[in-house]
Amino acid sequence: MILVTDGVTETEGADGTFFGEQRVLDLVRANRHEPSTKIVNRIYRAVRDFAGRSPQVDDITVVVCRLEHVAAA
Repeated sequence: MILVTDGVTETEGADGTFFGEQRVLDLVRANRHEPSTKIVNRIYRAVRDFAGRSPQVDDITVVVCRLEHVAAA
């Protein structure tokens, strides 16, 4: 499960486009085998890189919850 605030999806790039939900989903899919903390950090870094030199004007909140499958003994 992943939760993000609009500060993630509505971060504007230099061309005025939003980071968007699709980029978030693509990052999660590409990093689905990574620990939650790495996924959060990669999303944060991608959002800030996307914004370039623009200041962050909204919060960036990302929560990733993973369910580890544990086989019954």
